[in-house]
Amino acid sequence: MIEYQNELETAPQTTTLFRAVDSAEMADLQSTGVWNPALNGAVGKGFFYSLEDAERFGVQQAATGGPSTSIVTSTALTALVQNSYQQSAATEGPAVFILNQDLPQVTPEVSSKP
Repeated sequence: MIEYQNELETAPQTTTLFRAVDSAEMADLQSTGVWNPALNGAVGKGFFYSLEDAERFGVQQAATGGPSTSIVTSTALTALVQNSYQQSAATEGPAVFILNQDLPQVTPEVSSKP
């Protein structure tokens, strides 16, 4: 007897996450198609669960002397990868922190928003 598995049961679960980026990080994403480690020496990158929280983060970064242009991008993260990292509650909203060595497992979906 042949057993069939439901495709939905075998498909990886994903969550859409959002990150505010400056123009330099957006240019890097567009040219390489992957998330690269931060040039400032940070050990990883933070992603938010909502577009609004990521936008709020970008506005707050600019208000405190950060880059004046923040562009929001989204990425799908498998539940396996997501569950392996401590989720933090940033002041802007719930977020997940991805270590640099694990960024290649995160697929960016680039869409700019001024």
